[in-house]
Amino acid sequence: MARLLTMLFIALAVGFVVSSAAAQDTPKKAINVDAIFMKLDTNNDGKLSRDEFLKLADNFKDKEKARGKLTKAFEMIDTSKKGVSIEQFRTYFETARKKDEPKK
Repeated sequence: MARLLTMLFIALAVGFVVSSAAAQDTPKKAINVDAIFMKLDTNNDGKLSRDEFLKLADNFKDKEKARGKLTKAFEMIDTSKKGVSIEQFRTYFETARKKDEPKK
């Protein structure tokens, strides 16, 4: 289950970055986790609320399905129930990316 959520989160983040990359003319392979966080943190409080985090679902065709899976991912990340900090977001994203890399 955790691996599935990890893969979903990576797919969501990549989709989010790719859609933003067209506007910023950034290479598709370069994923700037901090830029994703800052774009999602609409109130600039340094934390992602559930609503801010769930904005990632807007990048998918089946928004409701994505929203459900993102809710589960948010609950895994937000262990303190105070919102997701940039450090938590970065750590989770990097951990998810490493788990998804092919083993040599």
